[in-house]
Amino acid sequence: MLIFQDIDSLQRAAAERWVSLAHESIEIRGSFHIALAGGSTPRKLYQLMATPELSHQVDWKSVQIYFSDERSVPSDHPDSNFNMAAKALLQRVTIPIANVHPMHADPVTIQKDAERYEQILKNNLPLSENGFLVQMIQAEGELEWYLDETAARYILKG
Repeated sequence: MLIFQDIDSLQRAAAERWVSLAHESIEIRGSFHIALAGGSTPRKLYQLMATPELSHQVDWKSVQIYFSDERSVPSDHPDSNFNMAAKALLQRVTIPIANVHPMHADPVTIQKDAERYEQILKNNLPLSENGFLVQMIQAEGELEWYLDETAARYILKG
């Protein structure tokens, strides 16, 4: 567990970890797949990742972006998680549009949209039987799988 004195330190550490994981994943597998969270909490992190200092450290053509959740609103709606991520990050980095996999959440077809996106995630991200993301890490030169069922990796002390 890591403890930070302020939100800026926490976000900086999270951004540096993102860059590190991207490098490691691209080196091992040739690509980096990440599911972005929605809401207002990660906005500052996404904005930080879009800064020249950090964005130039990521090979965006090797990054695949997914979304962990979405609200049932049009993608250009102010409450859309995709809209927030697009404005904070995706429109500010050189990621190919084909590498961004938004979750459609039309109120009329929400059930089918959710089922379709579930298949996209299952086909592209390692998920456990209960839907938690399974991450691959490198341990002493060998690839090792582990299940990440915890949401908190960083704790803000204050």
